[in-house]
Amino acid sequence: MSGSVNRICHACGQSFEKRQRDSADQWSKRRYCSPTCSNSSKEVIPLHIRFWKYVKKSTGNKCWAWTGATDQHGYGKIGVGRRIPKQDLKAHRLSYEMRFGPIQNGNVICHACDNPNCVNPNHLFEGTQKDNMQDASRKGRLNPKSMENLRPGKKGIVGAGPLSNKEIKTNA
Repeated sequence: MSGSVNRICHACGQSFEKRQRDSADQWSKRRYCSPTCSNSSKEVIPLHIRFWKYVKKSTGNKCWAWTGATDQHGYGKIGVGRRIPKQDLKAHRLSYEMRFGPIQNGNVICHACDNPNCVNPNHLFEGTQKDNMQDASRKGRLNPKSMENLRPGKKGIVGAGPLSNKEIKTNA
């Protein structure tokens, strides 16, 4: 079979010819007519199984380290599907959903341990972005200088801070 010029694609069943650039070794191993057929034939590993490949569990109530890809802020991420552009899920959100179920629309998943790389569901809690910022403030994780950048909301609408930056400086 390695000497033949035509083959049948293992994915689509179409006949294909040896490319001029294929060496004898490449041709002997070639089973697909195109990269598309090769990719479509690959086994798709379920997301929850791929997730555990990148988790380093610790004993007790310690953080579980995410060993896979991370974003620019250190949060774990895992690819979903083969769409272009590729979509990623945050690893800590996936961990939370696997343990506790769906996250309410618009909510965030906060780290009680303040470790963005942690995926231990016992260290995660669901809340609003406001809850997340209040948690960070209670723990002293917000830069006091950033308080000077807060601006009030429109009249009649609750804004991001006091009425003016002058009020912040006098209360600090």
